[in-house]
Amino acid sequence: MWRGAWLRAASASPIPGVNATAIGYTNGCDCTPLYYAALSGRPEIVSMLLAAGANVKGVSLRPAITGFEDELELWRRKLPHVKENGACGGLTKEDATRPYSSDGRSGRDKLDPLEDTARLEEIIEMVLEHGADLTQQNLWGTSDTAYGSLTDTTTSDCRDYALKCLSGATKKHSLKSSQAVAHLGQRLPTFDEKLIPHRREATYKALREPGVIIPGKANETLFITRLRRREYDVMEELFNLGVDFLAPHQISGLTNLGILVRGGFTSLVNRIGLLVSQAQVEKGIWSAPVDGKQPGFGHNQTWTHDVSDCSGQESRPAFLFQAVHQAVPVFGMVCLLVETFGVDFNEDGVLHSLAKGYHWWHVAQALPYLLSKGANLETRNSRGQTPLHVALGTEDGAGLFHVDAAHQLILSGADVNAVDKAGRSCLSDAGHNVDLTRLLVKHGAIVHADAIFGAINKMQPEVLDALLSAGGNANIRVEKNDKEPWEPETRRWDLSKLPDAEWYPLHRVAAKSGNTTYDQKERTKLHSSALSLIEVLLSHGDDPLSNFSRCSGKDCYHQKIYSRLQAKGLYMFDEAPDSYDAVGDPEYSFEPHLHEDCVVLHQLLADGHIVHPFLKLPAIDANHRDGSGRTLLHAACSSKRGPDVPLDLLPGDPWNPQTSKEVSVFDHLVSLGADVEARDTYRQNVLHHMLSPPSKHIYETPIIEKSLTYTIEKHPSIIDPRDNEGKTPLYLAIHRALYEKRTTAADALLRAGADPLIPDNEGNTVLHVLSRMLWVSSMRPLFNALVERGCDVNARNLKGETPLFWYYAGFDKELHEVYTFNRDPQLYDEEGGIGAFEAACADFGAVDDDGRSLLHVAAEGHVLRFKTLTARGLDPLLEDKSRKTAVDVAAACGNKGVLKLFRRVDAVDDPEEDDDDESLNVNDVFWPR
Repeated sequence: MWRGAWLRAASASPIPGVNATAIGYTNGCDCTPLYYAALSGRPEIVSMLLAAGANVKGVSLRPAITGFEDELELWRRKLPHVKENGACGGLTKEDATRPYSSDGRSGRDKLDPLEDTARLEEIIEMVLEHGADLTQQNLWGTSDTAYGSLTDTTTSDCRDYALKCLSGATKKHSLKSSQAVAHLGQRLPTFDEKLIPHRREATYKALREPGVIIPGKANETLFITRLRRREYDVMEELFNLGVDFLAPHQISGLTNLGILVRGGFTSLVNRIGLLVSQAQVEKGIWSAPVDGKQPGFGHNQTWTHDVSDCSGQESRPAFLFQAVHQAVPVFGMVCLLVETFGVDFNEDGVLHSLAKGYHWWHVAQALPYLLSKGANLETRNSRGQTPLHVALGTEDGAGLFHVDAAHQLILSGADVNAVDKAGRSCLSDAGHNVDLTRLLVKHGAIVHADAIFGAINKMQPEVLDALLSAGGNANIRVEKNDKEPWEPETRRWDLSKLPDAEWYPLHRVAAKSGNTTYDQKERTKLHSSALSLIEVLLSHGDDPLSNFSRCSGKDCYHQKIYSRLQAKGLYMFDEAPDSYDAVGDPEYSFEPHLHEDCVVLHQLLADGHIVHPFLKLPAIDANHRDGSGRTLLHAACSSKRGPDVPLDLLPGDPWNPQTSKEVSVFDHLVSLGADVEARDTYRQNVLHHMLSPPSKHIYETPIIEKSLTYTIEKHPSIIDPRDNEGKTPLYLAIHRALYEKRTTAADALLRAGADPLIPDNEGNTVLHVLSRMLWVSSMRPLFNALVERGCDVNARNLKGETPLFWYYAGFDKELHEVYTFNRDPQLYDEEGGIGAFEAACADFGAVDDDGRSLLHVAAEGHVLRFKTLTARGLDPLLEDKSRKTAVDVAAACGNKGVLKLFRRVDAVDDPEEDDDDESLNVNDVFWPR
């Protein structure tokens, strides 16, 4: 039985517990739930309890009625709480403290949704109709309340409001049984009872005073204050005096009638609503109903009336929508609006609002009621979502009871295969709940890719297993649509920028689990879920050797759109250049020549994700190649974590490479028969892959030492081969030395007999590469060793550049973040770097094939390095083959530091260009951007 089912279940006997009494007595009354509901002034709860079989006979409810105003005062007071009870209050009947609550009014023209809507009129009427005895128990005309009266009482046993309600009720009902009336005789009215009609007449007279009411306006302040004072009997008089109950309030845009609806004032809306609708018809603003029914809000196509609407006609929410947005169970209002006023319950998102299940009465009362009235289960909101989508999902803050709403909608026949505008199915939205998933499947839901990936994104292995057991494909992918622009999602765990259509479920799981959160508890939870998901996928036939495509460069349309979206983000708050909007999106068609074929397992190895469940599969082929000819061993050697990482080590978990005795990924693949000497399409072997520099910023250095040692000892024949670019492993090892700031790998290759004299296809030697960072002291021992082994410090590449040109040229902007990794200013030594070149007899006067000197290159860098060359006598006015001097180069790139050396003697100093050598940041010298 679902929560609230007792409200709809027909039963001749009372619901268990409905007449239970609290321990002890208050004012001689055994306190049942009905007693507390009356004391709190909640007619909605009283109505439900009576419907559930609450007994009013033999139970004294008068103390609850007369204590209502005292109870309200307790909630308004901030009495100190008992320390051990914290912020709680009213834990016993004698406890006069109440939980602290914020003022829900937030403005003089607003009602507190609880305090200002609590009332007695309907409560008294209901309990009297059920036979309650509300006569005064004390024959002396006074009564000792449970809490003590907080203000002066009337001459009766209660305060003004309760007395007025009881007095008014006597006009319709007797407060006691006929037997009690005969026994005690007729009681004479007290002074305060006689005063009630005079006060009412005085109020009416004051309302008629000039200037009190502005006809045709909402008069919201007057209206709200009357409600706060619980002067409900003047509402019809306000209408008769010209207050417009449909006119919007100046600030909130709400209407008086809407506020009555929100507050659950059913009897008032019943009376005022009829008067309002009749008046609108009589004025010709609303059309008269043609079906013979009484005028009602549901018979009209527009809210236009004879008062201007400052909030805009389209922005006014329908009354039913306002009712179902309340925390208080105003179910009676819902029934009134539907049955008496004929509102349309299929518009304005009423069903969608209820489907979110914010409050228990939404799913226990309102939703079943509207479904029984024939509400349209397939109505759509602006996102194309049905109520079932909303109930299943957790977007936009779904409530505590949304699962109950989903069950009701499914069992009522909602379309379980409905898809919203974003292409999400109901099964995708239900990916957080295995019971809902099974219920959807049971009622005919078809498993599509979005459901599979939805379960994975929510890390729900049970849901995934249920989907695959129901016929889902473990190797399914999102359908590719080349006619639509590619919009990459922002995923913290995903740095691949793959289009959604290229992901396999297994790839998504492993990549998502690679989020190396620093919180151990969260990481353990993530990895546990991921391993369970992987186990489910493998048990249902997922293939880790599946192929997918990825961009091979920046020229494909995926990357062009990605760059365009990034640029768009840069102008989010600033005005974009005039030319920006003129650049259209590229053609949305697949470009095979700009993409490469990849294999899921190879990519997981390279990205450092979870791989051990796949590498331990009995039939895995260690020499399986991807579209670039890479084997699994190649991929492992290019891993972000390195091939030495233990096979079972999960991403983010710590380990000590020096002491670890666990089997590494490299060793495991070798044990599976991986060909260590294999070369890929680019003619690269495992050493090339181990030593290749990263293409973007790194946060930790891949660990390769043990794998490197094994390879050069067991397979020395692969130490010197060149790849397609002519680069040897030693050449790449020196690149690695630049970003590691240590030469361990290069030293090991030299000791193993690597040939340092082999240039790349562009004629660049290992000295060219190393010279880029010779101002770092840790690089110079390797430089000296290479010179000793015959490397020519004046060797020229195909552009005629010697290593000194690379020393002063530094790094491209794109590689700046890579090579600034692990930098240490204490190792910077320009004098030592130049000294190493001098010791090797480097030619500082060399010019390249374009006639550029070292000054032409240094003119783009820091002025201090430029000055070391002019101090050697190099001529800054020497022209290259294009007739440009070093000064021209500095001017072209805006190098103010260099240009300052050549300004006129009488030039005015610019304080922003002051180069104080003592306060200089050395990083600015060697790492110019």
